[in-house]
Amino acid sequence: MRKIVFTGIWLFFLPLLFVGCEDRFDEYYEKPEWLKGSAWDVLEDLGNYSIFLEGIELSGYKPIMEGKNLVTVMAPDDQTFSAWLSDNNYASIGAMEEQELKKLIGFHLLYYSYNKEKLINFRPEGDLATEEQKASNAGMYYKHRTRSIDAPTQGYIDTLDKYVTLYHQERFLPVFSYLYFQTKDIDAKSNYEYFYPRSTWTGGNDGFNVSNASVTEYQILADNGYIYVVDAVLEPLNTIFAELQKREDYSVFTELYDSYKTFTYDATSTNNYAAAYGVDSLYLYEHDALPNIALEWATSSYLGFTSNTSSGYSVFAPDNTAMNRFFSEYWQEGGYASLDQVEELPISYLLYQLVYSGSIVFPEELTQGKLTDVYGNVFNVNPAEVDQDARVMCVNGSLYGISRMDTPLLYASVMGPAFKYRDYLTFLYALNYSGSITTYGASNTNYIMFFPDNETMEESGYAVNTYLEGKVLEYQPEEEWVRVSSSLAQEIVRIHTIQSDQPLDPSQNQVLSTQVNFNYLYLKGGRITSSSNFNQLLNPDYTDSPFIPFTEMLNNGQAWTNGQAYVYSSDQGMFAADDSNGLKSLFGTINNARYSFYPFLELLKNAGLTSDNTIPFLLTANRFVTFVPTGDAIRAALAADQIPGITGGSFDSSGWLKYDTLNAGELGAYLMNYFLTSNDNIITTYPYIGSEFSNRTYVTAGGENLTY
Repeated sequence: MRKIVFTGIWLFFLPLLFVGCEDRFDEYYEKPEWLKGSAWDVLEDLGNYSIFLEGIELSGYKPIMEGKNLVTVMAPDDQTFSAWLSDNNYASIGAMEEQELKKLIGFHLLYYSYNKEKLINFRPEGDLATEEQKASNAGMYYKHRTRSIDAPTQGYIDTLDKYVTLYHQERFLPVFSYLYFQTKDIDAKSNYEYFYPRSTWTGGNDGFNVSNASVTEYQILADNGYIYVVDAVLEPLNTIFAELQKREDYSVFTELYDSYKTFTYDATSTNNYAAAYGVDSLYLYEHDALPNIALEWATSSYLGFTSNTSSGYSVFAPDNTAMNRFFSEYWQEGGYASLDQVEELPISYLLYQLVYSGSIVFPEELTQGKLTDVYGNVFNVNPAEVDQDARVMCVNGSLYGISRMDTPLLYASVMGPAFKYRDYLTFLYALNYSGSITTYGASNTNYIMFFPDNETMEESGYAVNTYLEGKVLEYQPEEEWVRVSSSLAQEIVRIHTIQSDQPLDPSQNQVLSTQVNFNYLYLKGGRITSSSNFNQLLNPDYTDSPFIPFTEMLNNGQAWTNGQAYVYSSDQGMFAADDSNGLKSLFGTINNARYSFYPFLELLKNAGLTSDNTIPFLLTANRFVTFVPTGDAIRAALAADQIPGITGGSFDSSGWLKYDTLNAGELGAYLMNYFLTSNDNIITTYPYIGSEFSNRTYVTAGGENLTY
């Protein structure tokens, strides 16, 4: 193949070649008619946008408008912008502070190019979205990333004893299309204008409003995107938390919420922007264990695109009067002297019940009574009672300021004593760790719940200890403290809980089945104990009573919404589940005639049914029931030679079995008929008066039928 060489002389004449062909180039390569020029050129040609364009240039966004990036522009004309400047006491747009101008103008410039169809029903799936996908949650992906951003601020971290730089993410602009309201099945005009009373809904059945503005002209084409003419300057939206901070009447709620603040190092922001700000690291303003209402984005990840275009929070913030009234009516009775003294765990549950997570809540949705908090409780908020100044559309959701707060349903549930009274706070931590808060807060099931006080739990080795990361529920099995696991917390709560539609009558003697299988609470003479404590009565050396007093706890004299709550204090420790192998071990190890059931054990031993401190034929059974004859009954049967396998039987002074003849196999086969095992029968509970152990015929371990 021949090599083609371009010489330096040829290159020298190249400019002359293009000059000579310039007229012919224009003749054959005219710009197509559909090329309109950049977004800057289009607005400049349209005229009447000089103030907006000046603001764009002053804030440094002109290169974007001229084609450096794709852009969607929300453009207010000169009359609109002039009126806004006058209303905000600016002589000209050049009089605005640089950062404020950049934030304002940037809120009108969207990343990427969106035609009208995409703004009406943006799809995270992109242009390949199917008709079925377009119909799913139509219009609900309504937020679009803009160039508007706040300058970094400073935050102080106590544990590090230093100030850090807080990064604020770019704002998303809400575009409310008619499909958005159709999908929510609510009226567009009244719901939109509830949050934007100075604007008018003009989206009709084929359009949209852009935050606080109506669109007067759609989809003006530019080479690098689309332009939409709006009838108002778009006011940059703040976060919910920033809006709360601006309102002194909500300072109590705001300060409580902010007591959970945490400044979290963000690697992505640091890598992308730290150098530009002249720092080595950037942090995000978050709230530990609570919704992050101080973040501009629903998720701080740039990969969370779908969530950031659709998700948000709605906060129902009580004003100071409502918060103080709630304290005096609830926590003050619970032993707290001031709101500052209320522990962080019950406070966090209160705050969480005042936030709806997932999306913006509009007033009509509240009146429908279908919206629930994270615990399944319906929000009881009347939107008509919300102060006009405290209904705010925010960049990450919406804010409702409320002047009246009923006791949240979780606090009024059967768990109420743990939330309300500081004496039962340790048990609240067990509830929290168990993951059962939602279960016991549900109004469709009734419970009877018992609460050990803090000292009683401490007697059992449980305490709430404080560390740098916060307060932790721990127990001390030996010398070291160990964090309580979820499974252990569940056991603590369930042994104290009975599911029952029937109220408890303390004057009655009864056995109550707890939520821990085969564990019970025994009620006798107005006192109570657990089955594990009650079993101590089998020990002849136990001389105390396992029964302790208990007291019903009401909510300001009223019943709890889904059951009864009782409290107790005991130097024996709290109720605990019996997780030992119980009688299997007891029958194999007891060698003391003082035990009331010792005569029966002597028969088992002589029959060869015990070995190595166990009863071998019971090892494969998960559960068993034994009907133990009394010592007197056994002695009488031995005297009458009525026990198969033994003749001339009796007990000596030490309690040992004597006999004339013994057939261990025959005796063992007979004794096995006193046992019912789960290998041969379905055993879901034990037989006690009032239990569900049904009246029927069972198969014994000896293969015979036993009618109970």
